[in-house]
Amino acid sequence: MLLLLVTGVQVARAQGGDILRGAQIYDANCAVCHGADGQGRVGVNLSQDFPAIDLAAFVRQAVVAGVPGTRM
Repeated sequence: MLLLLVTGVQVARAQGGDILRGAQIYDANCAVCHGADGQGRVGVNLSQDFPAIDLAAFVRQAVVAGVPGTRM
């Protein structure tokens, strides 16, 4: 979650998003697999160093279409 909070701040500022709401959505929908800290459990480790633009594209694609070879 730290990655999302740090990255989310930059994205939220750029797009007028709500970082606290994003954290709530992550906690409710993603943390069970990716962990509260994003280190991964069943799901992939989200705490890797992704460039912000690539991370945003990856997350968008994963949410829309899932990730091949995973439960997501």
